[in-house]
Amino acid sequence: QQDVPINAKVFVGTQPLINDVDMVVILGNILDNAIEANLEISDPRQRLLRVYISILKQQLYIVVTNARPENQEIKPDYASTKNDKRGLGIRRINALVDKYDGLLNRQYEDGFFVTEILLPLTTITENN
Repeated sequence: QQDVPINAKVFVGTQPLINDVDMVVILGNILDNAIEANLEISDPRQRLLRVYISILKQQLYIVVTNARPENQEIKPDYASTKNDKRGLGIRRINALVDKYDGLLNRQYEDGFFVTEILLPLTTITENN
């Protein structure tokens, strides 16, 4: 609808791996931020959203890559630059990754932003 090309691949089987609400919070916030960043790019041909979710070495692996404007301000702690009292999503993602004893990696370079999450399957079953 927003003219953002999406490439999504998910390989996890049919068994739930994480609490449904937690997964919605994690993915919903990451995808919302990714779509917002893409919409700040005026040329739709420069927009990009990739989602990859799989099981990797006994961990739930989630990676989202999105295009972003080259002049987009990103704070060192990834805190929100939104001035309308939004921006709690990053903190909610961080808290859920901590809840599952996972790892979170965010990287950015000219034109792209990547969020990578690893959640150990043993912790997932304990916290689910």
